[in-house]
Amino acid sequence: VCLAESHLGVSFWEKEMTSNSAGVPRLLAGGAFGDRVAEGFQMTRERHDGRLVGEDGRVVRWAMRMDPVLGWGSPAGTQRCSTTWLSHIPVFDPGYQVLMAKGTAEGWIEWEGRKYDLGGSSIYMEKVWGNAFPTKWFWLQCSYFPNHPDLALLSIGTTRRILSRTETIGMIAIQVGDELFEFSNWSAEALEWAAEWGSWEVSAETKRYRATVSARCTDPGTLLLGPSPNGMVPNCRDASRGDVTVRIVDVTSGAVVVEAASGECAVETGGDAAMWR
Repeated sequence: VCLAESHLGVSFWEKEMTSNSAGVPRLLAGGAFGDRVAEGFQMTRERHDGRLVGEDGRVVRWAMRMDPVLGWGSPAGTQRCSTTWLSHIPVFDPGYQVLMAKGTAEGWIEWEGRKYDLGGSSIYMEKVWGNAFPTKWFWLQCSYFPNHPDLALLSIGTTRRILSRTETIGMIAIQVGDELFEFSNWSAEALEWAAEWGSWEVSAETKRYRATVSARCTDPGTLLLGPSPNGMVPNCRDASRGDVTVRIVDVTSGAVVVEAASGECAVETGGDAAMWR
């Protein structure tokens, strides 16, 4: 972790381009990073640059500039803790926090020699890893709704360790412009889900609102390495083109407050692959 030009960031260099360019990892200008670092990455709130080489020799490079639109909570107010302020106490692990609910990115990603221009693509950022990664989880995230440009969705279900005890928690969070509709274990009267790869159904209710999220994905997804007590293992499946519908209803009047759909929802399951209710 380093501080440069009043920005807190992370810089990790596995290999430099030349053996005589010794120096401690530090934040570099985007172009300088690509010329200097053979393998590694750097990240601040506004930039992300990197170059990684797989065991098979394939290379991925990227250089992007990020423009945050929504953090967590009202854009004009103080940003909130995603899982309450208690998540900052070390007894809660992992300490989950959404850093950017919605933003845009300029720059590029290059994979196997082909460069993809980001051109204002929608982005999302969160901090999730801790000493004890969940043993089971699902995750839905979408920042692109064609008819609702100011809407962003996050829904999760996961395990969390508190000292020697493990608990199950979940959330539906729908941000519409300046307003955050949050339904979670600590704010909702009811919260339930049925989730397995290909199908996610989540519902929750407070004294004022009822929310439902329904997602589908026919793609088999990509199996990814995820953390476990035995190191990194293939225990996580992801896809980025899930179909999702979101609905919030006022329980008193029956009026529909939010209703939106997208075909570009990021979907994920992890840990035990069985149906989770």
